[in-house]
Amino acid sequence: MHPITALQTDYSLWTRDPEAEILPLVRELGIGFVAYSPLGRGFLTGQIRSTGLLPGTRRVPRLEENLAAADLALTRQQLGRLNAVPAPVGDRYQDMSPING
Repeated sequence: MHPITALQTDYSLWTRDPEAEILPLVRELGIGFVAYSPLGRGFLTGQIRSTGLLPGTRRVPRLEENLAAADLALTRQQLGRLNAVPAPVGDRYQDMSPING
């Protein structure tokens, strides 16, 4: 067996489920955390103008755009506006019942 060195899961302003239990646990255990789709599958970039060409990180320019987000410093007002973004809707998020529930 090999130790777990990193965990990747969906995490963005729309999907904050890891904050309650997963993030504290990986910090405690020294496991790296890789956010999957941190820009809400591209919807939080302001660049999507249609549903036909959802961006991702398959291309180097998209990766560079995503990496540039690490250099952003948001104000309290901006964070407040982002925290007020309503929850997403759609097939992927409709039935998010707990596995053990």
